Amino acid sequence: MYRDGYFLEQTVQKLTKSMLKSKEKDGSNCRFILMGSEGVAHPDGKTDPKRSNFERCVLFLLRWLVPPHADNEKAALYLHQNPSFDWSVVRPGDLFNKKEVKDDDSKGAKGYEIFDHPQGALFGDNPTARSDVADFMVGLATMDQNTWEEKFNHKMPVVYGKKEEEKCKPDETKKSK
Repeated sequence: MYRDGYFLEQTVQKLTKSMLKSKEKDGSNCRFILMGSEGVAHPDGKTDPKRSNFERCVLFLLRWLVPPHADNEKAALYLHQNPSFDWSVVRPGDLFNKKEVKDDDSKGAKGYEIFDHPQGALFGDNPTARSDVADFMVGLATMDQNTWEEKFNHKMPVVYGKKEEEKCKPDETKKSK
């Protein structure tokens, strides 16, 4: 699939050009929501914190050895350079399948948190359920225009699963023999 070029970048270009034609024709406004990865750095070079030397080396190798990663970065760069339409690049942490997908609690709390930039280490630090990423992306697609414009348009939010509080604390009453 990738030997003939960058599939994702080309697809993003075709779809966004189609969106612009539709917008010019009938004034409709669409949102382009792309799922990237936590390893895709924000193209502005300022928003994301500087990665460690090890992580930068790993990302360099990924760029050269895993074409889909470079393709993801090129797609994000293309969107960043084209402010004429609404877009957002969602960057989840390490993805996993949740065994049970629960509805939100009665207070409307979600099982995930949203950040402006990556938090912590690149690998293993921030697991994110695929179902939570899907929930967030559906929310982006259906939220009111004012909230979209304020918080997510032309941005690259990072999605992480909420960390569970420590369930068991060590028993400090035991005495060593």
